[in-house]
Amino acid sequence: MKSYKSNLYSGIGSLLLVAGILITDTNVMAQQQDVGAITSQMKNASPSVRAKLVEILSEMGGPSVVAALVEALGDEASQVRREAADALGMIGDPAAVPGLIKALNDESREVRREAADGLGEFESTEAVDALIEALKDQHHDVRRQATDALGEIGDVRAVPALIEALKDQETDVRREAADALGQIGDASAIQGLLDALRDLAVDVRREAAESLGSMEASSVEVVTALTGTLTDQAMDVRRQSALSLGWIGKPAEAAVPVLEEKLEDPDDKTAINATYALTKPLLSLVRCYSLTNRLPGNCRITPFNSRPNNTASA
Repeated sequence: MKSYKSNLYSGIGSLLLVAGILITDTNVMAQQQDVGAITSQMKNASPSVRAKLVEILSEMGGPSVVAALVEALGDEASQVRREAADALGMIGDPAAVPGLIKALNDESREVRREAADGLGEFESTEAVDALIEALKDQHHDVRRQATDALGEIGDVRAVPALIEALKDQETDVRREAADALGQIGDASAIQGLLDALRDLAVDVRREAAESLGSMEASSVEVVTALTGTLTDQAMDVRRQSALSLGWIGKPAEAAVPVLEEKLEDPDDKTAINATYALTKPLLSLVRCYSLTNRLPGNCRITPFNSRPNNTASA
């Protein structure tokens, strides 16, 4: 990645002439002077120039930069505020959290969205209440980003609001809500996720199946529901349902007959994931399956797609 100095010199020569900035040395004191020079020139520059200067500040880092970017959240131009919110999320300094929380009430939809995104990067519990409120935003992309951020933060206080978000009119919000509930992993979300298995949108059903599996929710109701979605018309849902039953393990033994049928599913990945579920050590079924023209006759099955934490998604 280019340094902020090389960015200044190579990419925005005309901007330098407009702003009148002279970049000096690379030591900390000189960098603070650079920040001061940039922020002082921002006062008189055009919105497009100010937005570019915010982008440059984001590459510099340090407390003085964070303070300058927080101040830029109050700029009169929405494009500058948006760039500042995005930059603060990338820098990751906790000192930015109060400013980003305030930006969730910005008049610009794009600023609110970037603020929610940034707060998710911080995983700050301080932002939970404000992000829950953002789930009521009139714009679905803000609601979606707030939903995603709450999943990243993982605070159980968000669970009731996220369950309600499973009923949002927009598919992408419902999908992110199902995913977020799985990330949080609180058992109070199970019924909402079971209901989401009947959502009209494939993506929502798939995420609900994944979340129930990642939570290793092993009740009869969950196993029965996931067994039912093994026959979903959408192959993505069938793949994930098989995989989730494998994650649940031994408590999912009741699903074995249907999983055996799925060995002949017309979708290869569904068949492979069913094989994985059937060969999980926690299942009482210990024999291995050989799928003609699909898999060798052994037990070393890798599902699609393996996760770092030894789970997988369809």
